[in-house]
Amino acid sequence: YNTTFLQSIASNTKVDKYANVIILDSKGNVLAYPYTYVNSYKQNNELNSIDSQIDEIIGSDGDSVKGEYIKFKYDGNDKILNYSNVSNCGMTVLGLTFEDTIFNEIDSGMMGIRAIIFLILLILIVAIVYVLQRILKPIDTIVRVINKKQNGDISAKMDLKSDDEFGIIAHAFNTMFNDVFENEQRYRTIVEMTNN
Repeated sequence: YNTTFLQSIASNTKVDKYANVIILDSKGNVLAYPYTYVNSYKQNNELNSIDSQIDEIIGSDGDSVKGEYIKFKYDGNDKILNYSNVSNCGMTVLGLTFEDTIFNEIDSGMMGIRAIIFLILLILIVAIVYVLQRILKPIDTIVRVINKKQNGDISAKMDLKSDDEFGIIAHAFNTMFNDVFENEQRYRTIVEMTNN
């Protein structure tokens, strides 16, 4: 039969730089790279090494098999043969690749993902430290000024110049402490006047 159309499709199929696309018919004939001639799968050393599994694929009578695979060893290398029947034409498309190639591609993809996750975590840590510092610094200033006031330092003031809640609290504390100081001064003045 004429395989010109199949040769054209197989030649233009970009599966993977390490994979070979092979077309297998119901009689055991294969069209394999370089896609210029058809021969029996038994003449293909890799496929012949798993001839019983290939016979099972041929014997599936066009049943709809999608995405099945066979792992095998050939010439000291672990290989994976992925196959899928093409409905209503008695042909099966085979993809043949090294198992290590698949895992290496996955590992290289995972390395990029790991780098992105590391970068995201680093950004999160910096953001958390920044937010905590923005929250804790004003609280520390407020606590420090309150402690100074408790220890009798009447000149201590909260120097928080911001428009957020901490700035409002600092302004309220300064106003309250000024009012307390003024009231204390009035009280002392009244006490001194009454003693004289």
